[in-house]
Order: sequence, then structure tokens, then C-alpha cells
Amino acid sequence: MGLMFFMMGDSAMASSDEFYQVTKTFKDIEIRSYPKLLVAETAISSTQNEDSSAGFPILAGYIFGKNKGRPAGAQMTASVPAQKIAMTAPVSVEKGAAGPVLQFFMPSGMNESNAPEPNDPRVKLRTLPERTLAVLRYSGTWSEERFKKHADLLKDAIKREGYEAKSEPILARYNAPWTPWFLRRNEVWIEISHK
Repeated sequence: MGLMFFMMGDSAMASSDEFYQVTKTFKDIEIRSYPKLLVAETAISSTQNEDSSAGFPILAGYIFGKNKGRPAGAQMTASVPAQKIAMTAPVSVEKGAAGPVLQFFMPSGMNESNAPEPNDPRVKLRTLPERTLAVLRYSGTWSEERFKKHADLLKDAIKREGYEAKSEPILARYNAPWTPWFLRRNEVWIEISHK
């Protein structure tokens, strides 16, 4: 599962920590509760690096102003200037209904009724439901092999702790590509049912 960042450094990215609460911690994983969240997403043809990196500029264009701005509380009856949206972290790759999708999480307080409308038809806005995720954090390179290794470790930990997996593994990345590999924050997420 590959994903590349262009156009921004670590300092330009906000933390997603505001989005979740840690409800339980085991020796190697966290159980997190996430509220409903709005994402902007675009389909990618596979999970390989070149395909997910090709999706990044599409979503970056949307958040950097390729959209039909929407002022808070106003109806779309007149032309509104484009709106820049704060970049949040992480960026994730998740299996969608028709294949993998690259997702940007929208800032808190943004929803489908007040988010700017994308100009690019490849960008879709979607509200993710409340969910509970098991999370395994790791550092290092962004290879498919490392992701699969950590996804398998997370699956084993979920079983060991008595939870049931409800989704395919999701890749979450927090850093720009120029971040040294040993400082990168990567996570594998799997939605689980309550114990």
C-alpha cells in the first residue's frame, strides 16, 4: 500500500489526535473510538506506490482551492470564491466499495453541508460513521512488505485480545517523504467489534 506526500512538510500537517479517543491500550496496540468524520477521497487503481501517489495531487488540488467555496450557513445561490482547507494528518488508503481509495480527513466541524464542493469529479466527499479501530503504530519505510507485516501483527493482536475484525487493514501515514525513514509515523488500522 503506497502513498506519497507532495507539496508539504511535517509542520504543515495537523495531527488527527483531536479526532479520536484511546479507550484501551495493550502492549502493542491501541483501541480508539472515532466519531463521524468527513473525508475527501479519490479512487486509485491499486495500492501500489505509483497509483496512490497519483491520487495525492487530485486531493491536494481540492484542499488548496480547486473547489466551489461554501461560506458557513449560506446556500449555494451565488458564486462563491474557492476556499483553502486546512491539511490534516494522516492521509489514508482504505478499501472502498469499488476498490481502494485515497482519503484526506477534513477538519473538525466540517461536514457535507458546509464543505466546499469539489471542482474535480474524481473527488468525492463522504462521511465515515462512528467506529472503533484497533491501531498498530510503526516507523520505517513505506513498502508494501512492511505494511503487510504490520497488518498481520495487528490481526494477530486483535484475535489475541478477543476482538473481531470488521474491515480490511487501512494504511495511515503522517509524514512527508523527505522525513527520515526512522522518524516516520505509520499506522495500520482495522475496524473492530466491541469485546
